[in-house]
Amino acid sequence: MSSAPVVENVKLAVIGLGYVGLPLAVEFGKHYPVIGFDINQKRIDALKAGVDATLEVSEGEMAEAKQLQYSCNPADLHNTRVVDVINGLNEYHVEVDVHDPWVNPDEAKREYGIELVKPAEKGAHDGIVIAVGYKEFRALAPQTLRAFGKEELVFFDLKYGVNKQTVDLRL
Repeated sequence: MSSAPVVENVKLAVIGLGYVGLPLAVEFGKHYPVIGFDINQKRIDALKAGVDATLEVSEGEMAEAKQLQYSCNPADLHNTRVVDVINGLNEYHVEVDVHDPWVNPDEAKREYGIELVKPAEKGAHDGIVIAVGYKEFRALAPQTLRAFGKEELVFFDLKYGVNKQTVDLRL
């Protein structure tokens, strides 16, 4: 097999660790940071122990995938590219408040230099960007989400998680 291309700051997720997903996650995990996600906790526990009951990959192949982490926690799939959006806004001297109910505040500060706000301050924002599709945000009524912004608010939804009549822009 040829060597992997040089790609900086990549983090992959393979969702579903069955007969297709697991071999992909293992191969990518030999070269890149990968989260292997499955909803079955027993499957995750077995894979963490180096055991694939389906025999799709060998124990040796799994051991070679040193950058592969197994999880059934959706928070582990957190979209780290949101950091790029924040950094891009900061380059234009935009002050960004970040609220994320699934992220550990200490980890956000240590890993990304981001101070989380909790709860977000109502009526103080010129714009709101929904960058993750968490059920906590989808469950909020449109007027509740808009209440975090000023009267003249730009509301941008990156994940199509909010009713399109509620937002001003979508990706």
